[in-house]
Amino acid sequence: MKTYRASGVSVGISGPRVGFLEILANGRRVDPVKYAHIVEFGRAAVLPRNVRALSDGADFVAAKAKAYAGEPFMRPTFDEDRTRAQAAVSREIAREIYKGAAK
Repeated sequence: MKTYRASGVSVGISGPRVGFLEILANGRRVDPVKYAHIVEFGRAAVLPRNVRALSDGADFVAAKAKAYAGEPFMRPTFDEDRTRAQAAVSREIAREIYKGAAK
């Protein structure tokens, strides 16, 4: 939860945690923040417009990428703990309201 001082707007963001960047033996960087949305929601097939489109800069990866249906992991977890999440958000909102009223 973050509150912007100038406007007084409070924002809560949910998603994959940052700080889990892994550098593989071949030097490739893997960061879950960069692809978690694709795992969660899937993607359509990708057909490149030029031959280098699906390259990692060194190697040609593929001529096309197939569609991926997705494997939800964030939404089911949120649904299981919905009441706890709503209570936590409500507590944080109330705390911010009381803090703002005390000024």
